[in-house]
Amino acid sequence: MSFLPLLNEEQRMLHEAVAGFATDVVAPSVAACEHSMGFSQAVVAEMSALGLFAVTLPEDRGGAGAGFVVHAAAVHALAQVQGACAGILAAQVIGLEALQHCAAENKLFDAAAQGTALIAPALRHGGQQVQMSRTSSAAMVTGVFHCVPFAGVAAAYVVEARDAQGAALVLIRAGTPGVQHARASEPLGMHGLALGALHLHDASGTVIATGAALESVLSGGRIAVASLLGGVAQGALGHARRYADEREQFGHAIINFGGVQERIARASVRAAALEALTACAAAARGEQTGAHAALQARTLAATEAVLAADDCLQVFGGFGLSREYPAERYLRDARFIGFGEYDAARAHSALIGA
Repeated sequence: MSFLPLLNEEQRMLHEAVAGFATDVVAPSVAACEHSMGFSQAVVAEMSALGLFAVTLPEDRGGAGAGFVVHAAAVHALAQVQGACAGILAAQVIGLEALQHCAAENKLFDAAAQGTALIAPALRHGGQQVQMSRTSSAAMVTGVFHCVPFAGVAAAYVVEARDAQGAALVLIRAGTPGVQHARASEPLGMHGLALGALHLHDASGTVIATGAALESVLSGGRIAVASLLGGVAQGALGHARRYADEREQFGHAIINFGGVQERIARASVRAAALEALTACAAAARGEQTGAHAALQARTLAATEAVLAADDCLQVFGGFGLSREYPAERYLRDARFIGFGEYDAARAHSALIGA
């Protein structure tokens, strides 16, 4: 199972356009993004022109209404070339899915759907201390969120916080007093995502989702990040296979050596399994089993993407550690922890019904 059998003819055409965009537009910008730790605004504009930010949105909200499978497939295709570009799409759609539940933010919603305003998800990891006090529609949030994208350029943040009433998603504007978002000097991976720590001190915001709406946003985020990590694994595999076909030792291409074959075969199984489970989770979203499938895919992605990327790096030998080759970048990107939508301990308890 992969994404393609789940797409109709029109959706496959869009998928082909995304794959072509990744090769023709994203790939040439990767080196500059890695060096600057930022992303290309021109790439974001072209993603918007392709309609990628609005793929999942209903037609009455200006979207394509194409469903979550199409979105997950697009994230997967972009991540094969650059994980950070796929991260931009995943993060923006998390923000848009949250904003759908807030009728008062139509202007920001429209700007985000068009890619002219970036919404940074700052969803809470289990070990973080985040305090919130709220009324029915307003909240004050204090805490620190790590691995938040779009440092310095985000228009708003969607943060998850909890109080005695339970969990809520809160929309906080970037210019609000008490908001500080500092870019990391050199994050491990995802250099083109402008990651940094978000510090909130009595920052005021609007409650935009609770209960089932909040869980739906988190579930979509888990599927998107699983797709991203699966795409990174697939991209690493493609580079390893091409290198093994071209590199010769002792008069033979190294693809003929048993140890190399084992590494590539193992990585291919992991990448295929991750894509299959993520595709199934995307197809099940909105159904009774959808949340469980999303957790399964995200849990698998948390381990298998790193293992697949590591196997692929080993194919390059010592060259794998050199930035002359992409293997080390894929391994760094495979360690991406997400936007806080996933907590391993909670996921394990939920998956076994504990």
